[in-house]
Amino acid sequence: MANILFNAAHQSPGPIAIAFSPDGQVLYTGGGDCVARVWKLSEGNDAEAAAIIDADEPLWSIAAIDQAWITASADSSVRLYNGSDNQLQSLILSGNAIPIRSIAADPTGQRVAIGSDELDVKVLDLKDPTKIQTLVGHKNGVRKVTWHPSSSYLTTSGQDGRIIVWDMSPENPVLVKSIEGIIPFQDPDSSGFFNDCSACWHPSGKYFFSASKTHEIVVVSRDTWTKSSSFPSADEISSDITALAVSPNGLYLASASKDGILIWSIQIKRVLFRHQIDSQSHVNQLIFSPTQNLLVWGDTEGNLYRWIDPIPPTQPPPHVDKSTKSARREKTPVMGDMEEDLGEDVDEDWIIDDMAGAGGVTIEGSKEKERSYAREIVAVAKAQSAFQPGSTPMKDRKGYLAYNRLGVVEVTDQDSHQIINVEFHDRSTYPSYHFTDYNRFNMASIGDRGIAYARPSEKSEPSQVLYKPYATWGSSTEWSITLPAGEDVIAIAAGGVTTRRSYKNRSAEEIDSDGAGTVVIATSTSYLRFFTGSGIQIYVWAMGGDIVSLVAGNEWVFVVYREGGTSLDGCQNLRYSLISLDRFEVVQDGQLPLPKNKTLKWIGISEEGAPSMYDSNGVLFVLDRFRRPKQARWVPILDTNTLSRRAGKDESYWPIGLSGKMFMCLILKGRTEHPSFPRPLVQELELRIPLLQTEQPQIVASEEKLIREKILLSWTRDALGPLLESSELATRELEMDKDLIKLLQAAIKDRQLQRANDIVRLLNHINSLDTAAKLAEYYHLVSLQDKINSWKKWREENEDPLEEMEERRTWSRGVLPIPPSDEMVAHLLGNTASSGRPQEFKPASMFPKRSLVGAIPSYAQNVFARKSDQSTLFGKHADTNDGPSLDIDASQNYDEGYANAESSMPEYDAASSPPEGKRKRDAEDDNNNASYKKPRTGASRPDSTVPSSNPGMPQQRKAMVAVPSNAKPNPFARTLAPNHSIVKSNTFFEKVDAAEAAAPSKRGAEKRQTKQTTLFGLPGIAPADKKAKAIKRSKAAETDVDSQPGPQTASVDAEGVEETQLTETPTDETQVVGQSIEETQDAGVMDEEPIEWPESPAGEPTSP
Repeated sequence: MANILFNAAHQSPGPIAIAFSPDGQVLYTGGGDCVARVWKLSEGNDAEAAAIIDADEPLWSIAAIDQAWITASADSSVRLYNGSDNQLQSLILSGNAIPIRSIAADPTGQRVAIGSDELDVKVLDLKDPTKIQTLVGHKNGVRKVTWHPSSSYLTTSGQDGRIIVWDMSPENPVLVKSIEGIIPFQDPDSSGFFNDCSACWHPSGKYFFSASKTHEIVVVSRDTWTKSSSFPSADEISSDITALAVSPNGLYLASASKDGILIWSIQIKRVLFRHQIDSQSHVNQLIFSPTQNLLVWGDTEGNLYRWIDPIPPTQPPPHVDKSTKSARREKTPVMGDMEEDLGEDVDEDWIIDDMAGAGGVTIEGSKEKERSYAREIVAVAKAQSAFQPGSTPMKDRKGYLAYNRLGVVEVTDQDSHQIINVEFHDRSTYPSYHFTDYNRFNMASIGDRGIAYARPSEKSEPSQVLYKPYATWGSSTEWSITLPAGEDVIAIAAGGVTTRRSYKNRSAEEIDSDGAGTVVIATSTSYLRFFTGSGIQIYVWAMGGDIVSLVAGNEWVFVVYREGGTSLDGCQNLRYSLISLDRFEVVQDGQLPLPKNKTLKWIGISEEGAPSMYDSNGVLFVLDRFRRPKQARWVPILDTNTLSRRAGKDESYWPIGLSGKMFMCLILKGRTEHPSFPRPLVQELELRIPLLQTEQPQIVASEEKLIREKILLSWTRDALGPLLESSELATRELEMDKDLIKLLQAAIKDRQLQRANDIVRLLNHINSLDTAAKLAEYYHLVSLQDKINSWKKWREENEDPLEEMEERRTWSRGVLPIPPSDEMVAHLLGNTASSGRPQEFKPASMFPKRSLVGAIPSYAQNVFARKSDQSTLFGKHADTNDGPSLDIDASQNYDEGYANAESSMPEYDAASSPPEGKRKRDAEDDNNNASYKKPRTGASRPDSTVPSSNPGMPQQRKAMVAVPSNAKPNPFARTLAPNHSIVKSNTFFEKVDAAEAAAPSKRGAEKRQTKQTTLFGLPGIAPADKKAKAIKRSKAAETDVDSQPGPQTASVDAEGVEETQLTETPTDETQVVGQSIEETQDAGVMDEEPIEWPESPAGEPTSP
């Protein structure tokens, strides 16, 4: 059973005021009987309290400092008493006949804040009461005032239902934040006017607690001055919360209501201990002893209650023990050098590191283990909550839903609805408009194609998203969608439309899809939901961590999230991902460069598409090389703490956007964290990379400009894709080279030759190297001039723009998909008969040989040839028998050439043609063609031909004909049977062009000058007597008859070829021709395969 001590401290009804001395040995109370009582706890629980009667009206508030204590009464008087003898020391304030409702002394004991029914709050210096600071901001009287543990902030709770935060650091206090919607509106005549509505600060100073009008305990973060969480009090509290108190060590929170006195664990937000009170009792104040395990409260009847040992001995005590604290400080160095009174502003939350239990909850069976482990308090950084870039909380019923480089979305609360006003910075782009909002949207995102709005769920209303496009080529209609129960929108981003670039035709212009943009929403379930501008759901991405914020551009969405929790050293452990909007692929990802104990304030995308971020330390970062796969890195582009304009000023900067060389922001005075109304002007600050300062500030400024311009140039160059040059890029590179030449001249004058050589390596254009060489020559620096010329020569010989172009093309292709297994391919294609990949039906590949195969005559168009029983080199033809293989395409080209060339030939004697065998050209023809290069791998002329099995078939033509490997397909080729493998050959005309480009032998050239050529460049047959021609043909026929067919006639080594020569040709002609061929190959006259010329027809055409 709880050990409760009861005292009827004050006889008259009215709220009771309670305060402990800093050492916890004295308890001060005041009530409606105008009496102040002093309870010395060191004398025992039954000791008589001393009564101080100086006030004429009820005492509403009491505060205690070291060696003194202060009272405030309804007679508008504030009295200061000596702590040793309780004698009145001075009358601090009196005389305006307005009741004083609350007073609070700051933790240093130097100032006291006074709240009354006046609209203003007064802050007095206790050493010099004439120094008074007046805080103007409330519209009604003030009910409660409380100090931040570091004395830097003062929170005042007014009758108008607002909690105002004041920055007390400067000489003139500044209103930091006006928080609405938490505490209810109360007037002095209402029943809940004496409820404790103060902001109860946690000892860490990171957040405070407040009792809301919805029976909740709300946690308000100091970073955003908004509600960050709440205690789940629905099952524990069913009535108004009338008082709150935080334990001195920050582990416990006590609350009072008709449901009783509840003690919560702050870490796990659960009720640990409970004491039931009379339901008719109205507790108006709770307070923990600073040095004892004691909880004290009072009610509106003047009764005083003391709960002795509210925390069991098995759990950590609520107070801070000095000896224990010293030991903990040794074991926990992350806490730093903290003051023993915990008055410093500690940026971390406190938790208990207890092996037996967490947050004051005893685990069953762990009591014995508890004795063997030491407890220590460790500091853990609080996880940053999700935020919408460019959004501000409501202040005086007005706020900003979105504020970026495109425009601003303002909202005005009208109780039953909201008025949303949209304005653009460039009013020529889109007109401004406004509309009435009944959905009470609290976040928005302005994109290039439209504006997206969102709101979280409220009670039974689900979370909702609304998108309003500016205009489309079709009907411009807005759309909305609701999320399922339990899933809320925590951030939203409106993006543009990705343009398409042709890599097939690089000169083609980029094309826009004429879309209405893209909408991306982040939900409380860590989902990223993607929508088109018309509302089509196109993708869902589960991030796997707590999403903190996101923003979208035309090409990608920039997402910030947290994997796991924060670390003990104060790091937020935030990561980022850059996701493309067209393929939904991760372009870049990595860690955010947040320093320890710092938070993320803003993220955005610059006009160049570069992701950027701004932290609470005032440093702006950009993601450099963001278009290069796996090469992105964060670069500090501006440190606002080093700005010259900030010298002697107390101001901060609220980011708007990033454009080229300028940082667009709003300048906030004092400790204000968000812009207010009327809307401030957008300012532009020049970017400046934080370089180290030297004795030459001008050189440092030039180097900073050089680095920054190089970064911007790389963004522009990377954005060109496969296009390597543009007029804008060339102009900017030339300007950069001019600055480099100036630095080069300064280095040369100072005789810093190594520095000058390094500067030369930074020049962009090769022509700029000529200027640098002339500069070195002017100053008679021959060695430097030689180095410059050597560098220029190397760049001219080794820089290959085609390789860079191909590399840039791969950036936009994305990562290739992983090929599936053979079994998966068979399953996907329904091929259950085979476990391998499906059969490929493309033609079989050729054998790896550089020469061309032989040709097969085309019987449909060749007027000389008849059908032969021959097959292709890789398979038997349907209409042929076994025999040497020939190529269809090559033969057809030459057959057609024969028919066309007949008209240009001289007189031809058909009677002298042998019936069988291979026809031979004149020796002169062979000599003319002998200079052409022979094939490298056996595509030479055969030494013999195969006699035809058909006696009526014309003479055989050459079995192998070589053509260039890069020649185009023959447009006159006949289609081969479908069951044969073929190799596409080149056109006859390109073979002729390649033959003309080859260098002929000297002897052949001399003869060709006097010979008549045909239409296709073939040497004509000189007129001769019929008798000589008959002799030649008979000899050729005898040679053909002696030849035997063999399978290797189509591919013979070039060195082993013995060509049939006429009697007029010398026997050593072959060696001369072979030598000429080798010389031609070595000289590289024709890199492709040689040309094997067909024979000129020797007989009259025969019908097929």
